[in-house]
Amino acid sequence: MTDAKDNAPEVFADLFGAEFRTILSIFHEGVIVADAGGTILYYNDAQGRIDDLPPREAIGRKIVDVYDLSEAQSTTMRCLHSGEPVVNQPIFYRTRLGRFANVVSNVYPIRRDGRLVGAVSFTKDYQMVEKIVSPPSTGRTPKTPGNGTRYAFGDIVGSSPGLLAAVKTAQLAAGSPSPVMIFGETGTGKEIIAQSIHNYGPGRRQRFIPINCAAIPENLLEAILFGTTRGAFTGAEDRPGLFEEAASGTIFLDEINAMSPSLQAKLLRVIQEKRIRRIGALAETPVDVKVISSLNEDPYRAVERRTLRQDLFYRLGVVVIAMPPLRERRGDLPALACRFVGRCNQAMKKAVADVSEEVMRLFQGYHWPGNVRELAHVIEGAMNLVGPGEAFIDTAHLPPHLRKPDGVQLQGPPASAPPTICPAAPEAGSPAPGAAPEHAPVENLVQARDMVEAAAIRRALLASGGNVARAARVLGLLSPQSLHYKLKKYGLNRKDFILSSDINKKN
Repeated sequence: MTDAKDNAPEVFADLFGAEFRTILSIFHEGVIVADAGGTILYYNDAQGRIDDLPPREAIGRKIVDVYDLSEAQSTTMRCLHSGEPVVNQPIFYRTRLGRFANVVSNVYPIRRDGRLVGAVSFTKDYQMVEKIVSPPSTGRTPKTPGNGTRYAFGDIVGSSPGLLAAVKTAQLAAGSPSPVMIFGETGTGKEIIAQSIHNYGPGRRQRFIPINCAAIPENLLEAILFGTTRGAFTGAEDRPGLFEEAASGTIFLDEINAMSPSLQAKLLRVIQEKRIRRIGALAETPVDVKVISSLNEDPYRAVERRTLRQDLFYRLGVVVIAMPPLRERRGDLPALACRFVGRCNQAMKKAVADVSEEVMRLFQGYHWPGNVRELAHVIEGAMNLVGPGEAFIDTAHLPPHLRKPDGVQLQGPPASAPPTICPAAPEAGSPAPGAAPEHAPVENLVQARDMVEAAAIRRALLASGGNVARAARVLGLLSPQSLHYKLKKYGLNRKDFILSSDINKKN
């Protein structure tokens, strides 16, 4: 073994070149390079942290000796024997210090002049899975206090009709065991709505467990969701899945459309039968859990593109909530900016009053592809640049893409909104005449008038709690019949606004 250890660097340099060692050493993933016989030629520090093993103790040894695996169990040896890649293979094992490691291994063959000379293994560490999926009997105190949530309906800022409709639907669905599906662009606040539903429902004292379906490979995701039994595969132990862990609580499946079709089929059966079967188990376990899912596109479009099974959509989309993008709720910008400035003041020990009028004009004209999340990041970045004695976020504090005229893309007139609690926050309004960039779209006057009229009617209905007669008086109409005509014209239903005032009072 000493000879192999001493010769390993030379063999590695012969295969790859000495400079390749530097590249592999900075990888965040664990990297192992083995020769055709399974002897380790290279083993980086990241792999050492995963295995609790210094690289010097691994280099020069056989893969099956370091991991105490048979050649059939080792992904590297399987690759060397077959000459084919082994992709996204989950492995659970204990390190020499007794820690339980959860990893995903990808192994690729190395060929020279058509001859197999070795294999390179990339290992992704999923220690965070152990923290999420831990046996209830461990007695460990979770790091996150409470039920695993941070938000409730009272944390949602805004009064735009689309947002209020989403909140109203979410509150009505919170008391039901039926699955809820939330869709909207990235950064629109889907998880905030999901957490709020959990905290408004009967299972609020139980756990809220979120999982990003796009961030974890299929094989590992199945084990995480449904659990495993000892011996189901290499290193598998008896462990509950998230559906069991979330008993009587809520499981939030984020980016459900990133889940593979085969796993979607298994999830469909769980939703239908309300029972799960751990990987490798024969018996089924009943589960009582509220399922909330989300995706970043219209679910009907996802079904058309076959990234979401139609039958699963029918099961998960019993209640569907659409989160409007920020460009469709520009009237909420002053209130949102005020909220984020206040949070940053507390975190950074500053006393900034608000954003300047010029900054708000830029905000109103920007298209916000990252939505509310992007707004929060922009304000946080600007707050770092506000110096002592400066009371407002000014244009000089903004990132370059917001300061440049070509970074502003007007999307029509912003919706009006009630005054915010920040005295310096300007009313949402259109830019001054002649101030709009040349590339701003030319609007049809009839369409613009209808948009303003429909927005005014929505606000009056919100204020009156859906009372048409009262709303008509607020709008200055001669009779409720005139308002009924306009409701039909704009496709509005007064019943949709009956609970909106209650929502505002509770929040």
